[in-house]
Amino acid sequence: MQERKTIMSAKIIKGELVFSEKIREISKAEFSFCKDFAVLKIPDGVIKIGEGAFLGCYSMVQAELPDTISEIGIQAFAYCDHLNKVNIPKGIKVIPYEAFRECKNLDTVEIPENVKKISQGAFMGCKSLKSAKLNHGLEYIGAMAFKKNISLKEVNIPNTVKTIGPFAFLGCRNLESVILSEGITEIGQGAFAGTNLKLVIIPSTVESVKEGMFPETCKLNFSSKR
Repeated sequence: MQERKTIMSAKIIKGELVFSEKIREISKAEFSFCKDFAVLKIPDGVIKIGEGAFLGCYSMVQAELPDTISEIGIQAFAYCDHLNKVNIPKGIKVIPYEAFRECKNLDTVEIPENVKKISQGAFMGCKSLKSAKLNHGLEYIGAMAFKKNISLKEVNIPNTVKTIGPFAFLGCRNLESVILSEGITEIGQGAFAGTNLKLVIIPSTVESVKEGMFPETCKLNFSSKR
């Protein structure tokens, strides 16, 4: 039997969105603003989640995504206010624009080693996010990627990261500790503005440090490797 490319048959059973046939893709805006399910378990074999596929699914609390997924569309899970738990598939290389924006109850996220890029605004406004584990392999953190994550207290940037985009952590007002590893070459305008950082060690590989990158009260120490 030939597999369907998009979902034509799914139903909600006891609060869970259940797929009743083999699928390969979830189409653009397929379930956007559906508020009738709390649990999403996407079956193995799905390779793509389309743009805005689950945008505004207000009641969704948990999303389980298989590692067969290699592409997630922009704003795929944006504005899912009650989403508390989601795993990032090991098959994807890019977390797209505003993929999880304003998921206000999301408290933990781990970025797998396969992911090379976190795009602009990917986790912006996730105000309950307390832990963001960035694994070795990540190369690029986009503009406003973690903007206004007010519960985030610490972050460790792995040595594979080359670029931290403008305002990446802007307004993370409780961020007290950041470890910048040797290898970073570019830190964008206002990347850590509005945080609670008191001391940051700047790696020798950073090409320039400009006014406004860090809070005015933050002391900057420069690596002895310079």
